Amino acid sequence: MVPDTPPTAEGELAQTPFAHLAVFALERRLDGELFLIEPGGTTHAIRFERGAPIKIKEGDEFARLGALLVEDGVVSAETVEGAAAMKGGLLGDLLVLSGYVEPAALEAALERQFRARMTRFFGLPAQTTFRYFEGAQTLQDYGGEPASLEPLDLICQGIREHGQASTLYQATLDLLGNAPLKLHPEAPLDRLDLCEDEALVVELLNLEPTTLAELETIEGCSQQVVRNFVYTMMLTRLLDLGKGLPVGLGDKPKSVAKVRLRSEVHRKGAALDERVQGQRSVRSLNVKGRAIVPRDEGESVPPPPVEVVQVPPAALGPEQASAEVPPPSSKRGVEAATARSSVPSITNEAGQAPAKAAEPAESVPPDAASTEAAAIVDEPSGGEESSRRLIADAVRGLSHEALVKLAREKIDEKDPSTAAEICVLALARLEGDGQLDSDQAKEISLIGVWARSLEPHPDLKALTVELDDLIRERDDRALARLVRGRIRKKLGNDPGALSDYRRVLELEPDNAEAKAELASLDEAKPTRRGETGFLKRLFRR
Repeated sequence: MVPDTPPTAEGELAQTPFAHLAVFALERRLDGELFLIEPGGTTHAIRFERGAPIKIKEGDEFARLGALLVEDGVVSAETVEGAAAMKGGLLGDLLVLSGYVEPAALEAALERQFRARMTRFFGLPAQTTFRYFEGAQTLQDYGGEPASLEPLDLICQGIREHGQASTLYQATLDLLGNAPLKLHPEAPLDRLDLCEDEALVVELLNLEPTTLAELETIEGCSQQVVRNFVYTMMLTRLLDLGKGLPVGLGDKPKSVAKVRLRSEVHRKGAALDERVQGQRSVRSLNVKGRAIVPRDEGESVPPPPVEVVQVPPAALGPEQASAEVPPPSSKRGVEAATARSSVPSITNEAGQAPAKAAEPAESVPPDAASTEAAAIVDEPSGGEESSRRLIADAVRGLSHEALVKLAREKIDEKDPSTAAEICVLALARLEGDGQLDSDQAKEISLIGVWARSLEPHPDLKALTVELDDLIRERDDRALARLVRGRIRKKLGNDPGALSDYRRVLELEPDNAEAKAELASLDEAKPTRRGETGFLKRLFRR
């Protein structure tokens, strides 16, 4: 498994503990692979991207996914054994697609697995050797999609569990002496999932500079947890020791989230578990998690879409498909064709054509297309089928920008169903043009998810999965985070909602809704031990 080329760096954990290696990788934003060889020869590998661990390959049976799922009571050992025996499949995907495991349960197990394996490395024997290869890509195709967990939090968790295993642990703490400790003013503590004892340490240091000896006497706190946390803060420069900015400041991962299933046939290169770990899938399961259920040829009313990513041409209906106007060769011809195709055969309930349909194409102003389409969409219909047909005819000639504007207007007008239909039709057009992977398709998909989240009885969990994929691919759209924050709040996932609303404010500092939601969620937080009467019980004196 270890590359044959000379390593960029090598050594032994006795001289350079793993905690120091992890901090060094994050500080230098390393892109490469670290191999850990235990005294018995067992070899583990970690792939880093900009200093964050994104893939782990264990050399033994530690924290297998199937075992974790059985331990959590999600599935039986027999089910895992049967799924692992299947050829060409991925254990997690097979269990989800066969209905044995819910995606949320698999996500939780995958995150737990990654954290457990990363934490384990902090406690490896001091005789373990390491070799680091800058730019190595032996794990590029191994496993599933890269993990995207907060590297600072992974370091904190590892030292919390195995801080004493570091051969430089006591020597590092001894450097503090009796000096009062204070937090660095730019310490990104919000990126750490602190335990209660660690939160008490932070609370005290926010009140006044305090020595390590005094911190160790906080009533009710574990002395070992306190010492390990101070060691973490020293290595990552969360303490203001005059050594520079905190490690990893300003370099947050793309998505501080769980390892997730992609909404594809299966995750590319996702690691198989049990007897077939690390192999690539050799066949497709022919199941698409984001496809719309196609209708039969003779069915007049298409069923509502399950997802807004792929729309079969049949969803437009035979009449709409046959009414398509071939693209003219001249620019003026394009404008005329656009105007003609916007309203060709639309009638009101009385069977009369709308007045705008009789106007010559040249009389349509540049910005009138979306206005005209909006008026037509509002026309009364004789049923769901005719309503869909009206929408399809109305939006056929609109540009992408006009479609986006129209869909958002319909959402503002409390008509999310029409907005969702517009997005479905827009995606069908992009699919026909082979542009489903374009930024335009992602934008219209996002608006479609937004619209469907506002419909009566939406499938919030399915919409969250769509938003996860959109955010993973591009995390600079405040709307995506805002919508997911609303959904997570409805699902009772307040920590996830808080994370999304904070990201919205990073992208749009003046977003009033995100500010209000953050304030309401903060007020709803339960009071924890140590948050009241704090100064009365700080020290055992």
